[in-house]
This record gives sequence, structure tokens and C-alpha cells, in this order.
Amino acid sequence: MSDATHDLVHFLLTASQLPIEEAQRLALRGAVAFLEEAGTPEAIGGLAEVARSGISVEAAAQALESLRRLSRSGTGEAIAKVFELAIQYNHPDAQAAVVVDNLPAPEPGPQIVF
Repeated sequence: MSDATHDLVHFLLTASQLPIEEAQRLALRGAVAFLEEAGTPEAIGGLAEVARSGISVEAAAQALESLRRLSRSGTGEAIAKVFELAIQYNHPDAQAAVVVDNLPAPEPGPQIVF
């Protein structure tokens, strides 16, 4: 995390006049947006882990939506992670995303499942 990002998060959580819950939501949205924009395999893996782990319902939903946006733009790593969530982790929202977004399977076998 860059010093500027760290300073912003620190400000949001300690010095701003926002209620702590709102500051935490803003920090979460910023973190998800940062990972989505980075779009690296590591960032996509991080988004998938947040979507899977259920740190919070809001965090999981935002991370999965980010993976969906990346998948719809054709990012292969994101498509693979959505399929992984849907099949290996039986994640119902990821399963719905595969169908609703009509995602192509990263390999032919998983497409048969849907």
C-alpha cells in the first residue's frame, strides 16, 4: 500500500467526521476498486479470497461484483476465479454470475456444469 493510500485510510478511520461504519465502507470500496484496477493475477486472487471467505457480506458482494466486471471485460484470470468460486466452493452468487453473465468456461469441462 502506498504512503498516500495508507494516509487516506488512516484519515478515514481516525480523523474524519464520518461515522466509523461509513469510513469503513469507504475504505472497503477503495480497496476493492484498487484491486480491480490493478487487475493483476495477485489482485484478482485477493478479490476471489474476499468473495469466498465472507469477511463480511458487504465485502464479499463487492469483491464478487468486481470479479464479474473484470470477467465481462474478458479478463481470463477473473473468469477462472468466478468458475472456481462457483464449482469448487459452491458459491451460489458466483454460480448465478456464470449463468447471468454467460461466462465462457476457462476450460471446456466446467461449461457442462452450467
